[in-house]
Parts: sequence; structure tokens; C-alpha cells
Amino acid sequence: MKKRLAILGNGMAAGRLVDELLRRNDGKHFDIAIYGEELQPCYNRILLGRILTGGTVDEITIKTDDWYATRGIKLHAGMKIAAMNAGTKTLTADDGTEHAFDTAVWATGSRAVVPELENLRTASGSLMPGVFVFRTVEDCERIRDAAMPASSAVVLGGGLLGLEAAKALCDRGVHVTIVQQAETLMNMQVDRSGGAYLRAAVERAGMFVRTGVYADAVVGAE
Repeated sequence: MKKRLAILGNGMAAGRLVDELLRRNDGKHFDIAIYGEELQPCYNRILLGRILTGGTVDEITIKTDDWYATRGIKLHAGMKIAAMNAGTKTLTADDGTEHAFDTAVWATGSRAVVPELENLRTASGSLMPGVFVFRTVEDCERIRDAAMPASSAVVLGGGLLGLEAAKALCDRGVHVTIVQQAETLMNMQVDRSGGAYLRAAVERAGMFVRTGVYADAVVGAE
């Protein structure tokens, strides 16, 4: 009798796990169900910049809905798991439905770190209009829509994703300033010399760089 395998998350890690399970022919041992908070199937998050420049999610999709269906994998897209009961082996989704499992794997990935800046959020707790995170396809679609009439943008964070977002916005004709707390861009990947070369290349591409500085507040009305 097959065991029920629940995979929480449908990002690149979950996609790689499913590939390995199928390679080992573990489909004969498990009924696999995947629970993804996003509506989209598995996509390459590294290529999110393409969405900002006008691309579609199909361009970065790794596994389509048909891919799961033809392999007997149940995909619950747009479903957020709110609770897990290890005793009864049930998952409770945010819509109140319950889903049984025998084995569960957490593959939810990371989430954007949002600093608690002054005036960052509205009275209801949501981000101020014009403030976005760069994490999902929907995030990028909202940024793209806002950037169409915009003339300038500030990107907080000079890591890989921050630079990707900045370059995509710059390519759309937006005046972009990158604010980085560290003294160099991509300080987790390159040393000071590499950071200096990288900064020069970014500035040649038309972006402005401010390193070693902090953002304190968002100025604007709700």
C-alpha cells in the first residue's frame, strides 16, 4: 500500500525533490501531493527579472500543470498550509480543509527580509503604496505595473536578487538607486576588489550605487 507523501512548498527545492523521487521510481511507494502557496506551478526564481522586463511566467516555468498530472502527482496550487498535526498526521489549509499524510517534507524556501523602517507600513499593517518585496511572480507583476509610470526607484539590498531587480528596472528606463548596508555589492559572494569591479560595472550600466548606508524611513502619505 502506498504511503501519502505531502510536500509543503512548490519552489525549486520541491521540484528537485520530486525529480529525485521519480528518478528512483519512488512513485510506486508514495502518493505524492504538493501544497504551494503561489498559484503558479514550479518556476525558476532566479529568472524573476524577466517578469519585470515584460516577460511571462511561462518563460520561467520549470514544471507545468500537465507535468504533474501525467506523473500522478496532485498539485494544490494557491493553497497555504496553516497548521500541521503530527499526532493525527493531518494538514489544515487556510481555507479550513484538512489533508491527511503519512510523511511530510518542508520545502517552503526563504522569504524576503523586510526591515522595520519608519512609516514603512499603513495603519492596517500592509506595506505602504509604492513599497514592494521582490520574491514571487505576483510581486514582480506589481512592481512592473508600478514602474510603468514611475521615473525613479530605490532598491534596498545589493545582493544578487537586488541587483537583478535593479537591472530590470533600469532596462525599463527607470532611474535606479541601489542602497547597500555593506561597503561592497554582493559582499557575501565577492571580496572588496571584486566588489569594486562590480560597482563600476553596475554604474556603467546606468544605475546609482550607495554603499555603507542605511535606510531609516519611508517618506510619503498613506
